[in-house]
Amino acid sequence: MILPLRYERPQLIFEGGMGRVYRAFDAERGAEVALKTLTNAHDEEARFLFRQEFWTMATLRHPALVQAYDFGELAGGTPYFTMEWVAGTDLAEMLPVDEAAVRGFLPDVAAGLAYLHGQGLLHGDLSPRNVRLGEDGRARLMDLGLLAPAGRAAGAIRGSLPYVAPEAVRQATLDARSDLYALGGVLFHALAGRPPFPEEGLALLRAHLGTPAPALAGVSPAMANAVAKLLAKEPAARPASARTLLAALD
Repeated sequence: MILPLRYERPQLIFEGGMGRVYRAFDAERGAEVALKTLTNAHDEEARFLFRQEFWTMATLRHPALVQAYDFGELAGGTPYFTMEWVAGTDLAEMLPVDEAAVRGFLPDVAAGLAYLHGQGLLHGDLSPRNVRLGEDGRARLMDLGLLAPAGRAAGAIRGSLPYVAPEAVRQATLDARSDLYALGGVLFHALAGRPPFPEEGLALLRAHLGTPAPALAGVSPAMANAVAKLLAKEPAARPASARTLLAALD
């Protein structure tokens, strides 16, 4: 793959089903960027969603969200866009972590979610891999490719299955509390070193629907209670917002 000349020293850092992400130096900006390309460039729906991801990101401005920069096409017609490069480590690469570490990054994650929810959007794919702990001491929410309006009925199950909310499995209406359930799964995984439900496939989806999450050990009662409420099967039993969660932990 040949990138525009302004992007120097490209290094592939992630490859998924929908695209690839490179780290590169943007000579025009004088800074490193993350450059994302679409894998299936001949799929018109995929191209539309890729373009929509960029334009949605470009409208969002919050310290806990990655900023989008430029959109373009490679010589062969493959679309790409660039975004802020966050020097640091994905939470997934650090598991497990202690409660102090969770209390360190949680305010940024919760603030990012509160901002998205205030814009009427859901992240839709919270996972340890999508929480980036920056060298600057701040956490960012990554991979906004599944951003979607809140208040709509779920269609096909999307997102990372170990953290997907029961209402998504039921194809019911999703709202901010659906993201909070996923956050509960991420926090459980961060503290316990494993997701709340170890099953796979259909057994995992059934566990989201009907199996109570195990109790967290080795953490404060306040943290254990907060994670348990996030993982409640019914949205009404979860915190009403990300900010409500933080207040409960003070």
